Amino acid sequence: MRCRRRASAASRTVSMRVVPVAWLNSRSRAWAPPGAFPTLSVSCPRVRTRDGFLRQGGVFCRWGMIRCEHMFDGLIPQGLDEMEPGPALAGFLASIDVGELSGHDRIVVLRAHQRMVSCYTARVYEDMAAVVDRMHQLGDDRQLAEESAAAEIRAALHLTRRAADIELGWALDLEQRLPQVWELLAAGDIDVRRAKAIIVATSHLPVETARDVVDQVIDLAPELTVGQLTARLRRLCIAVDPQQAQRRYDDAVAERRVIVEPNEAGTANLSGFDLPPHRVAAITRRINRLARTLRTPDESRTMDQLRADVFMDLLAAAGGTVAADRGVVDIHVDLETLTGLSEAPGELAGYGPVIADIARQVVGRQERA
Repeated sequence: MRCRRRASAASRTVSMRVVPVAWLNSRSRAWAPPGAFPTLSVSCPRVRTRDGFLRQGGVFCRWGMIRCEHMFDGLIPQGLDEMEPGPALAGFLASIDVGELSGHDRIVVLRAHQRMVSCYTARVYEDMAAVVDRMHQLGDDRQLAEESAAAEIRAALHLTRRAADIELGWALDLEQRLPQVWELLAAGDIDVRRAKAIIVATSHLPVETARDVVDQVIDLAPELTVGQLTARLRRLCIAVDPQQAQRRYDDAVAERRVIVEPNEAGTANLSGFDLPPHRVAAITRRINRLARTLRTPDESRTMDQLRADVFMDLLAAAGGTVAADRGVVDIHVDLETLTGLSEAPGELAGYGPVIADIARQVVGRQERA
C-alpha cells in the first residue's frame, strides 16, 4: 500500500511505500536486508536503528514500520530468495512487477514465492493442530478431539471427510512426531512435497527413532529431489532396524496382488502391488531388452508401445516376441552383508535400497545362473 507523510513545514509532502517488517524470534524486533532500500527513512514511535547495519543499507527497528522511497527502482533486493518468510518478504514480493525483471530475477522471485508458500502451508497445518489442542482443552479425550477437529476443518475448508482426515494427519505428524520438519517447512527451506515424503518414509518408526533418522538428512533435504530424499531415507530406515525392515517386507509381500482398473478412455490398467523388488527389476530389464530387439527401421511403434506389447505378449504367451531369456539385475552389496556378518542394505540398480536378505538372494541366484 502507499501512504503520504508530511515532513517539516519547510519541506514538501513525500510519497512513501509502507513495508511490513519481518519479526524475529523474540517478536519484538524486525529487520530488512542490506541493499533493500535505496532511499530509506524509518518513521514510527519507539523506532531504534543500529548505525552499523543502517550504513550497510539495512534497518533494525522495534515496534515499527519500515518506510522507503523508490523501493526497488526496477531491481530486486540482493538475497530476496534467502529472506526469512514473513511480512517483509510478502511486502517486497507484492511490490515487484515481474514483467520488468530479467530471466534470472524472475527465478529469484519464483524461489521467494515458494518460500512464502511453504511458510503459509506450515502455518495452516499449525492451525489445524491447534484446533485439536483446543478441543482437547474443552474436555474431549484425544481421539474424540481429533475427530471433532477433523469435522470442523472439513466444514471450514469444504473438504471431504477423507481429505480432512488426511490433512489433519499431516498436521499432527508435523506437530507431534517431526517438529524439526515443521520448522524447516515454516522457514521456507523445504516445500510440502519434501515434508510429506519425510513423514511417509519414517511413519513406521518409533517417534524417537524417526527423529534420529530425520536429523541425518535434515541439512541435505533442501538440496535433494523428492526421489533422492526418499531413497536416502529408505536406506537409513533399513539400517536403523534391519529386523523390523525384514518383517515389514515379509508382511508386504504377503499382501502382493494384481489389480485391474478401467480408464475413462476405454482402456485399462494392469498393476502389480507389493511385489519383490528384485523380481520386478529383472522383469523390467527383460521387457526393455525384448522391446529393443523389436525396434527395427520399419517399426512404427514407440518404445513405450513396444514395452507395453511385450508385457502383454509375455503374460498371454502369445509368442509374438523373441525367445524368452533369464532376467538379469545389477546389485551393489557389501561383502559383510553377503557373508551374513552385517544386515546393511544393498542397492538394486534402477530401484534403490533393499533389505540384506533380498540382496543375498539376488547374488545367490546370479551365481547359480
